[in-house]
Formats: sequence, structure tokens, C-alpha cells
Amino acid sequence: MLGGSGVELLRKVAQESAEVETRVESLRNEGVKINVYASVLEGEKIALDDPLFEEEADIIPSGVAEICKLQQKSLSILDHEK
Repeated sequence: MLGGSGVELLRKVAQESAEVETRVESLRNEGVKINVYASVLEGEKIALDDPLFEEEADIIPSGVAEICKLQQKSLSILDHEK
């Protein structure tokens, strides 16, 4: 799941390297889910047709709700800021 800083980093790296979009698509094809908070897309005015976040399944309404759902499935959550 990507919050504001994760989205910002991914977009910055994508601007610096045309390879990033290809790698993101490759990861998706391997089953990796790259979720982004809808509020971040709205707040940063990122279009839903942005190639990095165009998959409707990638957009989640609430990070907190998604974390609770994943923890109920006994999955661990890693926080990169801690």
C-alpha cells in the first residue's frame, strides 16, 4: 500500500526512468498488488488513467480498513517509517 510519500517516490522515479512503468506492469503480471489510497490520488490530483495507478483494483478507499482486512487474514503489515 502506498501513502503520499510512496506515491511521490514512485512517480519521481518513473519520471527519471522510462523503465519503471514496465517494471510495475511486470510486477502486476506476477501477482504483486500495488495499492494506493484513493485520498492520495485525489489530494495530489493524480488522474486515474496515470499508467502507474490505472488498475482499478490498485485503488483502495481507506488504508486503515485495508490493514484491518489484511490482519484478519493473519498477514503482517510492515511500516517503512518506523
